[in-house]
Amino acid sequence: MRNSDVINPIPGIPAHHRPPLSLFVYGTGDFGQLGLGVEPLKPVLLPSPHTWCTEAIEEGTLEGGVERLAVGCMHSLLIDEAGRVWSWGTNNEAALGRVTVGQPDSTTGEIINSDVLESTPGLITELANANYRAVFVAAGDSIGLAISDKGELRIWGSFLFSQGQVAFDSKAGSPVLQFSPIVPHALKDIQFVQAACGASHIIALTTDGHVYTWGDPCQSAIGRRVLNRHILDALNPERLALRDIILVASGNRHSFAMDVDGVVYAWGSNSMGQLGVVSPRQGATEDEVAAGDVVFDSEISTPRIVEALLPDNLGNGRRVIMIAGGEHHSLFLLSDGSVYACGICGSGQLGLAGDHPSMENLAIRNAARPDNPIGHWPIPSQVFFPPPPTEDTPDPALGHYIPPTPEAEPETRIIHISTASRHNLAISSTGVVYGWGYGDAHQLGMGELDEQRVPARVMRNVMADWIFEEGHAGGTHCLLVGRRRESAPGATS
Repeated sequence: MRNSDVINPIPGIPAHHRPPLSLFVYGTGDFGQLGLGVEPLKPVLLPSPHTWCTEAIEEGTLEGGVERLAVGCMHSLLIDEAGRVWSWGTNNEAALGRVTVGQPDSTTGEIINSDVLESTPGLITELANANYRAVFVAAGDSIGLAISDKGELRIWGSFLFSQGQVAFDSKAGSPVLQFSPIVPHALKDIQFVQAACGASHIIALTTDGHVYTWGDPCQSAIGRRVLNRHILDALNPERLALRDIILVASGNRHSFAMDVDGVVYAWGSNSMGQLGVVSPRQGATEDEVAAGDVVFDSEISTPRIVEALLPDNLGNGRRVIMIAGGEHHSLFLLSDGSVYACGICGSGQLGLAGDHPSMENLAIRNAARPDNPIGHWPIPSQVFFPPPPTEDTPDPALGHYIPPTPEAEPETRIIHISTASRHNLAISSTGVVYGWGYGDAHQLGMGELDEQRVPARVMRNVMADWIFEEGHAGGTHCLLVGRRRESAPGATS
């Protein structure tokens, strides 16, 4: 490949600052997804230090600390400072990239209980033994992947099709469950830089700005049509007709890509307006369109531009820099630290307060049509956050809606977003964690609360000594990545 073809450099090995990055965890771990061991666990109602990770850092098991993290529905992947990949959670469909049944203890020879091997972080030894230096990981419902510092893609797990089939690739005689990481033959000579996993599909981005997709084609999640009688052909990676792409992202069954000019493309399920792709109703005025008088396709089979997110429409030089998708909603992080959302909103998934213009317009629409109320908002709308905490007010509430001026930057600037099916996480530039949405398995990290309709701080006293950099939302659990403040007790230089 010529250097002139390289649009996206392969991620390098990040600097390892001290104190090292470590984990906090909360939620429910019935299937080992918390990574805290096999002992019967009550739900972790509030963020707590991940005890295994803390001990592993102190003992040198992680070669220093955490480098990168990915969270799927019921499993998680971690890259340590040596570039090795660890996994934990349910392994019924090979999501962990390692065998956990029938494994003998290296000392006694006795078979280890699989629950022990799944509920405790374990090394994916096939990658480590091959001197595979991972720099990126991603996880779906029962799939996982890694990208190395040489751009080498490795995947494992299984794809669950909406019709009920379980498969990994289209070749006759291939295993249904792929426990060890492999590279799809069609991709073995291609360098990758980033990827995203939906519930059961993969979108992978190359150094030259091309996008490959494969997996369950349900609701056009892979951006191409596949005939039902040839359904397994969807497991063959194919390139989409997109160029100069620098970012890919995914929801459960919907997908996104963004090019070098900041143009966002979307495809897949749009039943609740989660793609943000809308058209004015015929004859609607500009004001009526702004008030939500729009129409949208419930499914978009090939990539389509999200007009609302074009840099010219966002204004002030802003553009999308990160995208996160849930089951029926999506979040978009902009370059100024603001967040936009669209899709289903019945349980606070969008984080829009009742006095937000979008929600007021939705209420007006539903009042006018009581026979057919809806619970979604398809136009990307700005999500507002509480003001930054202070010593006197550590947990300020979100105030009443005040229309932002065109030039105004957000008071609380967000640097990282993550979504699960129905709840969300956001991290501010000062390391504060915010959550909202619906979580009946304590995945909001707010005690017994199972619904939070607008962003609120996720906090407890033990977090005061930490600055968080990322938050990752899973099906019933969440993981926070942060480092201890230099001045905090126990911090090292």
